[in-house]
Amino acid sequence: MSTPTQESLKQQAKVIRKFLNEKYQVDVSHGHCMELISQLFGFKDWNTATAALKPKAKQDLLPIHIKTVGDMKKALALFDDDTAIFDGEYEFKIQDFINEINAEDWDGDTILTQEFSLVLEEFVPDIASFKLKIEHESLTIF
Repeated sequence: MSTPTQESLKQQAKVIRKFLNEKYQVDVSHGHCMELISQLFGFKDWNTATAALKPKAKQDLLPIHIKTVGDMKKALALFDDDTAIFDGEYEFKIQDFINEINAEDWDGDTILTQEFSLVLEEFVPDIASFKLKIEHESLTIF
């Protein structure tokens, strides 16, 4: 069962109210039905349910470390598909690379491998901006 939202609980409360009225001619207030549906989902009452299900601010969800497709979907769900621009940032310092190479051993055949993930650190509306985070790096000199 997926996590309910405030709106889904309200809708289910309306269904319960309508059912009780049509089937048993019992008129129960919408507020009582919201209390009932809250308890059915394990909350003490409607106020507890709304506090627990209150949508979080987008910035409160960050940072999102993206290593899987699911992580990427979660990050991109914060943005509007029709207007958001995708932006990536990768910082590579050539001097760090050169310092890794021992000039005496280097004959020109060098392989640098990097494992990385993306990180969404802040929410800026309409710009999905990610930073590349190096998880593992190795340098092989032949």
